[in-house]
Amino acid sequence: MKRIVFCFMAMMISMAMMAQGRCLMSITDNDGYSNVRKGMTTKSAIVKKVIKGTEVYVTPTGTNWYRVSLSPNGAFVGYIHNSCVGMGDNFATLYKVTDKDGYTNVRQQATTKSAIVKKMRTGEEFEGVAVYVNGEFSNWVGVLDENQHLIGFVYNTNVLAIAQ
Repeated sequence: MKRIVFCFMAMMISMAMMAQGRCLMSITDNDGYSNVRKGMTTKSAIVKKVIKGTEVYVTPTGTNWYRVSLSPNGAFVGYIHNSCVGMGDNFATLYKVTDKDGYTNVRQQATTKSAIVKKMRTGEEFEGVAVYVNGEFSNWVGVLDENQHLIGFVYNTNVLAIAQ
């Protein structure tokens, strides 16, 4: 019975991870490669080395580490520090918050059930990137901070793309 419960829980966690929003970014580490680690610490085991310029799909964790996979619908590979990735050759788009409520919530994951990590005022501008959920473009926009680190997600009806 314990094995059945364990397998069921593992399957549910895997399905939840597959549904997370992911944004395409590139390895930009000056070393020429970056380490993908088993945990969110440099002391954690290296599970993969990814060379500079490689595109990866990242999901914020609420820390300086991203969850990373190698394709938009690919399995979770490990964690990478946010200083190792950036926009690379990918293009961010300039957005403006247009929500009539006076603000919009930036969520940790691309779901309204996720924790709010920041509120952005109507009129506020930010750089954003496309979000993939289950391997396809979604109705979410990835919010980048001033260092082009992915901090969370906003729903696209609350923002307007104003430049690329």
